[in-house]
Amino acid sequence: MDPNKIAILKCTEQLFDLRKTAAAPSKNYHQLVVNAKGVIFRTWKIDPPHGVHHADLDGSAAETVVSINDFNGGELHEQIENIFGKETLKSAIEFAKDKQ
Repeated sequence: MDPNKIAILKCTEQLFDLRKTAAAPSKNYHQLVVNAKGVIFRTWKIDPPHGVHHADLDGSAAETVVSINDFNGGELHEQIENIFGKETLKSAIEFAKDKQ
């Protein structure tokens, strides 16, 4: 298996947490969290020579939070599929439906 395609997946009754580094040449880091309250999609823009800059005024980190209802209505689906793939999107949708 290609190490660049390996993602860390943790599923429990309370949480779906997936993290992944984007495909080359990007080094951006992404996180998807589904819990009983909503869905969180985070992206950290990585500058290879410097890494993540937490105090970066340009905003190297972005976070989008939506309710379970909004997620089940289609919010964030395109971004999740583009970053994590169709199978992960299907899993996240199923997990969110169980939390509704």
